[in-house]
Amino acid sequence: MKDFNLFESLDKGLDEAILHAEGKRDVRIRRIKFKERTHYSAEEIKSMRKKL
Repeated sequence: MKDFNLFESLDKGLDEAILHAEGKRDVRIRRIKFKERTHYSAEEIKSMRKKL
């Protein structure tokens, strides 16, 4: 089994993304939905820190 090389993996992924953007290659696309982040006021954060 070949050793994992982070640079080579990132380089390959970037090359594939460029080819896809240019319409020269089809790639599998996965869309991920994120929940909306909860926003806290400064006072709420201050209160949570005191409780902890």
